[in-house]
Amino acid sequence: MSRFHLGVALIASLVLALPHVTLLSTLVVFPVFFFAFLGIVANFGPVAILASHGLAHLGLPVDRAAITNAWAFCGIIWIGCAYGLSHWGDVGRSIGATNSPYFEMLLAPWRMLIRYLMSGSISSPI
Repeated sequence: MSRFHLGVALIASLVLALPHVTLLSTLVVFPVFFFAFLGIVANFGPVAILASHGLAHLGLPVDRAAITNAWAFCGIIWIGCAYGLSHWGDVGRSIGATNSPYFEMLLAPWRMLIRYLMSGSISSPI
């Protein structure tokens, strides 16, 4: 990952770690999809990296460096974003927002997948 991409990821992570930013930005639909994308790539990236190693071992051309860089970039941003999302209660009590444990928010895609596989329906990650 280049210095520029690392700097962008770190700055985005720091900005999204502010609960004010994540709370206000999720009042619009698009950032919710962006946050979901970050969470999915950051959480399931290691599985994709392992799969790419397996495909490369089978002789298929796979750009493993690009997959690893995308995972690292999204992972850095997701760390800050998950912190901001988990601390909504600090800024949004007047609209009913509550805090949630950081690691539950950080691993929310895995929790939602497991919950879906166990019950057959997707519900809130908390």
